[in-house]
This record gives sequence, structure tokens and C-alpha cells, in this order.
Amino acid sequence: LFSALASLALGVLLSAVIGWQAVALTLAAFAATQIALILRLHNRSINWLHGFIAIGLTWLLGHTAFGDLTLLSALAALIFTFAYAAMLDLAQGRAATRRWLLPQIILIIVFIWLQQPIAALAMIALLVAQALLATVMRGLGFARAAQWWLMLAMLVAALAIR
Repeated sequence: LFSALASLALGVLLSAVIGWQAVALTLAAFAATQIALILRLHNRSINWLHGFIAIGLTWLLGHTAFGDLTLLSALAALIFTFAYAAMLDLAQGRAATRRWLLPQIILIIVFIWLQQPIAALAMIALLVAQALLATVMRGLGFARAAQWWLMLAMLVAALAIR
């Protein structure tokens, strides 16, 4: 209990150093974590909420700390949240056939529309790698292996957005 309270205080203090946006995102993370805990106590696990906490809020906090939070950055956070949530569904054995694919295709279209050809080409290459991996792996094995490719896609997107 003491370590939980200490980490809570440390998180708020570090966020306060960064700025008001970071404090707001940190408080949103705490609130979303409590919602997820309540849902888990009622045997309802919602992977998009887990993805929002693990990927979306982290992405937004990184952009708040190291740059400007833009509409494109928020869109990328939402896209990677849903892609990661679909991977979590696959890891738990749920039937989420290719739901991880569509959000990344949307981001590729956005990069093409914004005339970011290098980012779009890199994202296509990473998406093809994930799709090829999906032809030989299923379930938890695929989710574990594809997570690296998704993180590389996030890196490419972060570099293209900055």
C-alpha cells in the first residue's frame, strides 16, 4: 500500500514538473485504471481500456513532454490503442481475426494524405511483416511476436509526426 501511494505521489509530482497537460493525462490514467479495476472485479475485462492506458495515454504523455500535442498525435494514440487492444484480444484467444490491421492501414492513409511518403512506406513494410507473421502464427504466439513490429510502427509514426 505504501509503494502504491508513493508511486502515485511521484507520478503526480513528475507530471507537475512537465506541465498541466501531463498532470491531466496522469489523472486520466489513474481514473482509467480505477475503472478497469472495477470492471475486472465484475469479471469484465475490456482490452481497449487496457490498450488506452498502456499505449494511448503513454503516447499522449510522451508527446506532451517532448513536443506539442496535436490532432495527428491524438489520432495516432487512438489508432495504436485499438491495434494493441486487438493484439490483447488475440493473446487471450478471442476471435479478433485481423482487427489489428485496420487501424494501421488508416494511419498509412493519413501519412499518404499528409504527403509523408517515407513514413507511409515504412509503415507499409512493417504492416506487411505483421501480415506475413499472421500467416504462420496464431493467438498468443502471434501477439507476442507482432508486438515488436507494432512498437516499431509506433516509432516510425512518432518520428513522422514530430
